[in-house]
Amino acid sequence: MKLAKQNKNSPHSRAGHRIRNSECGRDSCRDQANTHIRDFAYTDAGANRRVLMVVAMALFSAISFRCSEPFPELDALSAVLIGNTLDNRKFIFLTSNAYDGNLKGTSSTGIEGADAICAQEKNANYSSLPGFASEYQALLASAQRRACTSANCSTSGASEHLDWVLTANQEYLNPSGTTIMTTNGSGVVDFSSSSLATAFTTEAGTYWTGLTDSPAWTTDVSCSDWSSNASGDSGMQGTGSATNVSAIGSFGNQTNCNNARRFLCVRQ
Repeated sequence: MKLAKQNKNSPHSRAGHRIRNSECGRDSCRDQANTHIRDFAYTDAGANRRVLMVVAMALFSAISFRCSEPFPELDALSAVLIGNTLDNRKFIFLTSNAYDGNLKGTSSTGIEGADAICAQEKNANYSSLPGFASEYQALLASAQRRACTSANCSTSGASEHLDWVLTANQEYLNPSGTTIMTTNGSGVVDFSSSSLATAFTTEAGTYWTGLTDSPAWTTDVSCSDWSSNASGDSGMQGTGSATNVSAIGSFGNQTNCNNARRFLCVRQ
């Protein structure tokens, strides 16, 4: 993968774009930096943008260093870009607040509402984790979000997913940076032969999941797709501190939807 080369005689060449301190005002430097960044292009349109970001930020920093007037906003911008773009680690956090079974809010579905809550909680309570708030989605099962249709997705693998939030062969960490699990090729942990490295959480006794232990990772009761807080409806819960299949759900572990529970959010 190569960066498109500049003609050494072009007006965008090193000689043509020599920057002098005396000419380097605040707006001038920013304009020149942006021009240089635009000059970099990939010959392959599908190339990884992270490489371009590294090159662009290095160039921007070099140009600003030569300017007589500093850009105080550059440090903050660089931190945001690096933290949110270059750190691809996948984290799972437990919502700080508890919610009844109606997670819909003003959204079209309960799952969309749960994802919106994850984004809000990321900004409010987990701002130090990498990734933008919109990258965090709810680890909940319903008619709109499914992990498996067979135990551990054993029949058709990842093709059984529907808007699922875990990806295949991926390591997931808790907010402290400790590994919770590494998924298999089907985007789950096969609890028949394995377990979590660390529990999803030790902060709550139970939390909403909508998943069942038998067949593992299939959808169970989910408070009418996370849109009901009626006492007559129920939702499945995972068990805090568990590293076996009860971490996602277990027989008899459902609770009424008028009860408030926390739930897990996963970086995509």
